[in-house]
Amino acid sequence: MNLPLDDEREQVAVRRFEIIAPLLHHPLPHGAQKLILEELAGKMHLDDQNRLVYVGKRTI
Repeated sequence: MNLPLDDEREQVAVRRFEIIAPLLHHPLPHGAQKLILEELAGKMHLDDQNRLVYVGKRTI
């Protein structure tokens, strides 16, 4: 897909935000952040080229 550069950047940013969004709810119950992080790291996510990839805990 040939999108203008700004549109491509925005799509990448939105996909990355969608991965971390569950961690941004405040306040999280005690211990919930660790559980959510482990769940997110164990799932496959779409990257900017629509490939399924794992995202590590440290990356998230």
